[in-house]
Formats: sequence, C-alpha cells, structure tokens
Amino acid sequence: MPLPLLMGLMVSLGPDIRFYRSFFVEEIGQDYVRTARAKGLSERAVMLKHVLRNALIPVVTSVMMSLPYMLIGALVLESFFGIPGMGNEVVMAVNKSDFPVIKAITIYIAIATMVFNLLGDLVYKLIDPRVQLK
Repeated sequence: MPLPLLMGLMVSLGPDIRFYRSFFVEEIGQDYVRTARAKGLSERAVMLKHVLRNALIPVVTSVMMSLPYMLIGALVLESFFGIPGMGNEVVMAVNKSDFPVIKAITIYIAIATMVFNLLGDLVYKLIDPRVQLK
C-alpha cells in the first residue's frame, strides 16, 4: 500500500508545487505586505495574516479540484499494482460491460466531487472571513 500511495502523491503533487509557489511569491510583492512590514509587524505575523491568507485561496481551489482525480488515480493504481479493491472491480466491470457497477463508480466519483467542492467552500470561509456562504 505505501508504494501506490507514494506514487500517487508524487505524481499529483509534483507539478503543482511550482504553481503554489507562484501564488506566495506574488502575494509577498503586494503593497499591503510592504505596508504591514513598515508598520513594524513581525515577519511571522506578516506571513501568516497577510500573505498566507490571500495565497491559500487559489491553492485550496486547486487542491479540492484535484482530490476527486486522486480517487480515480487510486483506482488505476490499485489495478496496476494488483491490490484487491475497487480498482480491480472497475477494470473487471469495464471488461465485462457490467453497467450497474460502472454507474455506481460514476455516481461515487460525482458525489466525491460535490463533497470536495463543499469542503473547499467551507475552507474558504475559515481562511478568509470576508467570504460569505449563502
């Protein structure tokens, strides 16, 4: 189990790290960060309250949108590594044209997508109190 998990994590996280870094670098150069530093706030306070809060919004969006794809990737990795689980069942269902199983997996992925989008909205509210959920 550790090898497929590590492989899935590295494949999905690797390309995004540079993307996330660009958000933080962009926020560090903003005027309000310079103003906070000029006011005499500690570097830790500037990074946590000003930079991190604003840079996390696109990061949360990206992570929450990629989590359903990680579930699909886990199914593929299970079948690739021969781990008994839903991955092998999906591959066998596709090979046998077992439509009820294919529909069930499709609904499972759709529900997971909706749940992760809802969690993303709730995390937005935690990160930025200006966000209002209606």
